Amino acid sequence: FPGSYALEKRNETLGSVLERAGGLKKEAFQEAIKISRAGKRVILDRIMGSKIDYSLPLFHGDSIFVPKYFNTVEVVGEVNNPGVIQYKKGYSVRDYINNAGQISKNGETSSISIYYANGESKGKRLFFFYPKVRPGSKIVVYQKPEELPVNQTEYLTAVTSNVIQALSLIIMVDRLNQ
Repeated sequence: FPGSYALEKRNETLGSVLERAGGLKKEAFQEAIKISRAGKRVILDRIMGSKIDYSLPLFHGDSIFVPKYFNTVEVVGEVNNPGVIQYKKGYSVRDYINNAGQISKNGETSSISIYYANGESKGKRLFFFYPKVRPGSKIVVYQKPEELPVNQTEYLTAVTSNVIQALSLIIMVDRLNQ
């Protein structure tokens, strides 16, 4: 039963408010429950896999939104064919990126993040290991940082100037020692 609910007691939990609202429907996307507190998102803890910890105490003014389950993963950023892909258990970040047309020439392979439906975000771990993809995730492939153009004339002038100064200093020290 959606609507506004007053907190009945101090430290009332998310679970007890959901219970008073008639519980969650079977199509509710528990992992994507959004709680807003003073304009900021509260990320719920997960217990053993995708189970949610409903013991979070609520405060006056908190807002709760429970979306319907969506069985998709969004791939955006520097990929050749960004879009929404059906979630497939066991698929890796690389599998979803490959389904989105692979990383474009402007994409940075070492700069990929996953944003989960509950608000968590994770980047690449050590070496080439990425976190597990879950339903409702958003995979973002970031752009390579722009390289500053090098003016070869200015570069060679600066190097030559430094070499001449170093040689002049060596010659002066040599003459003082004679």
